[in-house]
Amino acid sequence: MEKKVKTAPYLPFPTFQSALDNIAANSVPNVIDRHSFPSFSGAAVSSTLVALKFFGLIDNEGKPEDALHDLAMDKDGRKQKIRVLLEKYYGNVVAVGLTRATPPQFDSAFAADLYNVSGDTKVKAKSFFIKAAQFAEIPMSKMLLTKSRTSGPRKAKKPKTSIPKGTTDETLPPASETSASGNQTSTTIKFGRGGSLTLTLDVNILELKGTDRVFVFDLIDKIESHQSPVPDVAR
Repeated sequence: MEKKVKTAPYLPFPTFQSALDNIAANSVPNVIDRHSFPSFSGAAVSSTLVALKFFGLIDNEGKPEDALHDLAMDKDGRKQKIRVLLEKYYGNVVAVGLTRATPPQFDSAFAADLYNVSGDTKVKAKSFFIKAAQFAEIPMSKMLLTKSRTSGPRKAKKPKTSIPKGTTDETLPPASETSASGNQTSTTIKFGRGGSLTLTLDVNILELKGTDRVFVFDLIDKIESHQSPVPDVAR
C-alpha cells in the first residue's frame, strides 16, 4: 500500500506559535483537537492539525508525541527545536542551499509529491517555511527574504459588469482590494452583485501578542479563505 504524503504546513507561522502556546497553557492535553484551540476558527484548527501531523508532533488520532510536549512547554528552547524540525522535515528544501537559493529553486523544492501542496496552498506553505526559518535563525539568501517581504495578497480581477444568463449570486466570485498606510491596512471584499465588506487594521501586527494576535490572524485566514478557498488536502 502506497504511503500517503503528509501535507506541509500552510497556516501563518504566528498562528502556529499561538497554537503551541494554547497547548502549553493546558499542560499538553491527552488529545489535541479543536477544543485545544478555543479561539481558532474551524479553518485555523484544521490547518493547525495538519502542521502538527506533518512535524510528527501528534498521530492521526490527535495523540501528542513527546516532541510536542518539549516544543510547547520549553518556550526558551523553542527556537532551536523549530530549527531541528525544519531541517528534518524539509530536507529537500534545505538541500537546495538556502543561503544562495533563488526563488525558482526554492519553488521547485516544494514538489507536490513531497509536500502535497499546489496553487495557493503552495504559496502559503512557502511563506510558512520562510517565516519559521527566520524565527529559527536559519540563514537564507536575500533573494528569498526580499521575495517574502514583497509578496502580498494578489489583487482579484474586477467583477464583470455583465452577468451571463443563468448565473446566480452564489456563482459570482468576490473581488478584493488591499491598501496600506503606516500601520493601517484595509482590505475590501467586493461582492459579485454589489456591496462590499471592509476590514481595517490600525496596528503593527508584528507587535500583537496572545489572544489579540490569534484574533487578528483568524480574521485574515477567513478573508483569504473567502477569496481563494484552500483545496482539500490529505492529512
